[in-house]
Amino acid sequence: MKSPSQNSETLETIELGHELASRLTDGESFETIQASNSGYPLHGEWLPIKSGDQTGYVFSGDLSVNEPPVVDVEGFLKVDLDQIMGEKQGDSVQTKTIQVGASKFDIEVQTTFYEHGSYSYQASDGCSDHTYHFNDLSFIEVFHLAMSLYCLQVDDQVILPGFFEEQEGEIHFWGNEATVEVILWEDKNGWQLASYDCS
Repeated sequence: MKSPSQNSETLETIELGHELASRLTDGESFETIQASNSGYPLHGEWLPIKSGDQTGYVFSGDLSVNEPPVVDVEGFLKVDLDQIMGEKQGDSVQTKTIQVGASKFDIEVQTTFYEHGSYSYQASDGCSDHTYHFNDLSFIEVFHLAMSLYCLQVDDQVILPGFFEEQEGEIHFWGNEATVEVILWEDKNGWQLASYDCS
């Protein structure tokens, strides 16, 4: 951006996974709360950078110190979840009893363990829950991963999950198409990302 503001002129668009040009050490940064395109307010700073012969600002809430693995999906760059999770370590299946009204049902929860986290899946009555646990990702990395995984591309337009509430440590977003809801939360083991999908 030309100046430290969301409403400023865009000087250059930086592609997903692209390494930033050098940060200006003598430039002033500006703390801010920036509404993301999803509607969720991200805390961060506008950082002064130099790219070629241009000087501008980037929002720290859109940055990661780790280079995200990127995959091209029909000409659209997305974060590559498979590379983030790493090598498969094993599987387990457990039976869980849930109660709906006066009735109780047994459902299977299938969990796959990976080098850098786990993925759990359970299905019932035409809907399914998907939960990813990440061992070592920051909030901002999981947030942008969620936006990448659950966005919808229509022609040249990208529709992100829409933030609608934050309560009891959980951040809730409306999904797109079959994804009804996307939820982010942190527990003692790290950040988790879940979606609820119905056919």
